[in-house]
Amino acid sequence: MKKFILILFLIIFILPNIFGQDKKHTVYADVFPMGNGIFSGGAGLGFGYDYNISRYFAIGGLVNYFGNFNDKNTYSFIFLGKYFPIKTEIGSPYIDTGFGYRRRISDEDNIHCLVTNAHIGFKFIFKNGLVLDPGFGFRYDLITFSGSENFKFSFNIKAIIGWTF
Repeated sequence: MKKFILILFLIIFILPNIFGQDKKHTVYADVFPMGNGIFSGGAGLGFGYDYNISRYFAIGGLVNYFGNFNDKNTYSFIFLGKYFPIKTEIGSPYIDTGFGYRRRISDEDNIHCLVTNAHIGFKFIFKNGLVLDPGFGFRYDLITFSGSENFKFSFNIKAIIGWTF
């Protein structure tokens, strides 16, 4: 755990000074799946990347994993597009939408589906490159290829911490 904290400290506070001030790239971890997993007896984590195409648009991707250490594992791969209508000194509100693949493996069922999602949030960007990005939105299963999905629609929360360079 001490090594993880040291590496996280290096990424967030020291490396931004090496890459300069042109901040087009953002790498991040979505820690909400971790909290959600702890409350339900499991764990989860998401990793993502955004590239700012212009002042108002970004594209990226997100990989999520959640498991309960017993009989249920879920992972997803989502491609995202973000729109930032306003830029401020500390960050921007945004709207994003995504499209991707989700798979849930459990003792009861094996589900493969194409999903879409949308979120609203605010991306706080600090001088040293630290990014905090809270948001909320929904997920909808467009097409289920196999298995029986009881909940095709769900609300979700984003709690992102990352680094921009």
